[in-house]
Amino acid sequence: MDAFTIIPYILASLGIGGIVGAYGQYFFQHRKEIRSSEHDYKRQRYLCLMILMLTQLNPKVGLSKAKQFRSDLATIGDVQEEIKTEFFNCFIYANDDVRLYCSNCI
Repeated sequence: MDAFTIIPYILASLGIGGIVGAYGQYFFQHRKEIRSSEHDYKRQRYLCLMILMLTQLNPKVGLSKAKQFRSDLATIGDVQEEIKTEFFNCFIYANDDVRLYCSNCI
């Protein structure tokens, strides 16, 4: 083989490698962004549940604080119903181990 035959093969292999590398980088970056958004959502749900549970423990103070963020929570009964709703919503992003364990608790 002479140099004129090898050069097109080298250029073709570099081009395919670049395309595969770019696709791999895009795929991993996109997956990282999805996991970051998922983590932020989990954190938001966790903080919401903590506020609701603190309101349940100390209704006089907690209910006034909760009303600042959620005007629909007028009574402690509303808070209890919201806690039940959040309990079932927490299974959306839970690991399979958590789902299996908690399915026995319900």
